[in-house]
Amino acid sequence: MHPSLVISLGGSIVVPDKVDVKFIEHFRDLILGIKKNYNKIFIIVGGGATARVYQNALRELGTEKNSDLDWMGISVSRLNGQLLRTVFSKFAYPELVTDPSKKISFGEKMMIGAGWKPGWSTDYVSVQFAKTYGVREMLNLSNVECVYDKDPKTHPDAKPISSLSWRKMKSLMPSKWTPGMNAPFDPQAVKLASGLGLKVVFLKGTDLGNLEHYLEGKKWKGSVVE
Repeated sequence: MHPSLVISLGGSIVVPDKVDVKFIEHFRDLILGIKKNYNKIFIIVGGGATARVYQNALRELGTEKNSDLDWMGISVSRLNGQLLRTVFSKFAYPELVTDPSKKISFGEKMMIGAGWKPGWSTDYVSVQFAKTYGVREMLNLSNVECVYDKDPKTHPDAKPISSLSWRKMKSLMPSKWTPGMNAPFDPQAVKLASGLGLKVVFLKGTDLGNLEHYLEGKKWKGSVVE
């Protein structure tokens, strides 16, 4: 049996424009198929594009406090979290966990988490779960297939990086967190993961075949930061 695994699941994968029921079904089947191979599986879900819609609306309405914008994103993350907690209810801890700093003893195979408090994204929350429960490996599932040397959305010549250090990762990320930031990994998460020596694997979350290949030790596409 493998040690425990933390999965940071991007909210934009769960709800790209509406709830992606087909994706959730396939993701559930994949996780239930591999859960026997792991001690525990922690899945933390973000707010994604839906959170940014609400945050942008608040900005247009005159909201300036970052904490208010963060709480909006946290609320959406928790809504997505309740969705997944219910989907995995037969196998997961019965409550959505929103404070990863407090270790909970639980007998279930899985735990579902979501947004915690202002100042960072669910990337950071996921790393905090890894810290609290002594997990050494984390998967970051987003709508980007790997880490690039530049933002591929604005730089057509951006090149993928298959393996990099936390020092290099830090140089590629923004230095400061802003609510709704759309980056591969938030700066607070980079700092904490680097200090822990955590291995984080970046994969395109919608490509479940590629995710399955990684979990089975087959050829896969993505990036490893450690």
